[in-house]
Amino acid sequence: MKNVAFASKLLLPMARGYLFNTLNVSIEQDVQGTRLYDLSLLLVDQPYLTRSVRRLEYNVASSGEPNVDLLTFSHYKTFLNLPHVSALSISCQDPKIHLSGHPAAIPRFGWRTLLHHYLPAGTLTTLVIQGIGVLTPILDILSTDSLRDFTLDHCMIRPAEAQKGQTPFPLLKRLSLEVAAFSFALPREPRHIYEVFNHLHTLESLKIYGSEAPLLDIFKSYKLIEHLLKTLEIEWDFCYGDVFNLRPGPFEVQCTFKRLEKLRLQGLQHFTLNIKLEIMAHHIYHGERSCHALAKVMSQYQDIFNTCAFPALRTAKIGVVMTVLATSAKSEEAEEYRKDIKRVLEQGLEGFVGEEGLEVSSYVDVFVSGS
Repeated sequence: MKNVAFASKLLLPMARGYLFNTLNVSIEQDVQGTRLYDLSLLLVDQPYLTRSVRRLEYNVASSGEPNVDLLTFSHYKTFLNLPHVSALSISCQDPKIHLSGHPAAIPRFGWRTLLHHYLPAGTLTTLVIQGIGVLTPILDILSTDSLRDFTLDHCMIRPAEAQKGQTPFPLLKRLSLEVAAFSFALPREPRHIYEVFNHLHTLESLKIYGSEAPLLDIFKSYKLIEHLLKTLEIEWDFCYGDVFNLRPGPFEVQCTFKRLEKLRLQGLQHFTLNIKLEIMAHHIYHGERSCHALAKVMSQYQDIFNTCAFPALRTAKIGVVMTVLATSAKSEEAEEYRKDIKRVLEQGLEGFVGEEGLEVSSYVDVFVSGS
């Protein structure tokens, strides 16, 4: 549809608000730069189109960024001077090898230059960063005055950078944080994570998830913003055991629930708790003991959603997703086993009922696969 609009001077002005609201400026599939080159010429020729762009997306699939001829870099400056860009999304498919450098040191066009130009522009309200191995300009992000919605997913931040974050988020209302983003700091120095919460003076909605989320001291972190939060979503991602060494995963769930018991949030209105488990076993029936143990653990915390801890709570939701990976599993027995496990877990969640005026819902999903 964009191509049709490009060729029609009559259609282009009418469709610009929709067609140019979001621009993907990735060069991974455009190594010659022809697509972006043509688009930049169009924006230069018809500058009113630049005022329609609200969101930029940049995706990269591998380490580093495709080389762009520095002689043609001037053509890409068009994408660095869009006046009304309020959302920027940067995504890398391979975070293990994609390490960031300082944007000023990289002259070519790419996600680094997008960050470098739009963070201080004062127009960004939404920022999504996914899969950047080491995110160097984190301090610039912390001091972005206009930011209201921030998602940091599968990134790594070194402790030295995290502890320097003394500049507050002045307007941030929504934060989505994959706690593995702080995995360099978390096992040894969790205080670096807690310092972040010291600066969230306007936060209303928080999502915490990732493989390190169960290790986070919830009470110590959220106490700093207990009067601010209205919406909280926590996702515990437990992955335990292997075919040679089975460990008591439900015990880990119980320890995490104990930390949750300390949580007190005076203004919280909506609370979602998702529990993800993955069991690896020699046989699918080896996971049955863990399932019953997990259901027993959850039954001990059925009053976790209460008006004493959360006096303003209106809705609560708890969900469990369990995946059993067995070295031997026949399809006919796996389906029957899946239904049995799901029934046990559903029974474990039946007791999660709310007090008068509080709506509590639950859901269970079970997946069984073999190798």
